[in-house]
Amino acid sequence: MMDGTYQTLFTVRGKEYGATITLKTSGSNLEATVKVGGFPRQKGTGTVTGNSFHATGSVKIPLVLSLDYEIAGTVQEELLEADVRTSKGNLHILGVRV
Repeated sequence: MMDGTYQTLFTVRGKEYGATITLKTSGSNLEATVKVGGFPRQKGTGTVTGNSFHATGSVKIPLVLSLDYEIAGTVQEELLEADVRTSKGNLHILGVRV
């Protein structure tokens, strides 16, 4: 089951950010909630197939960062692994369930 909260770190423009990603499934539907650097949570939506997921949304940190994202990944036991395409570039993230 992929429902849960995952802690991850990623780098954008040379700055490292901590993010919390919460995945909540309902059948094949997915709600992905992203909280970056302690700023308010941003919701995205997507789909789930087996242990794979795909979601889109946006993250806005006032005066720091604003980007749209598309995330596709998998959850294996306690680990989340995903490729993220953003309006600022692409990145690969690893997260652990907390």
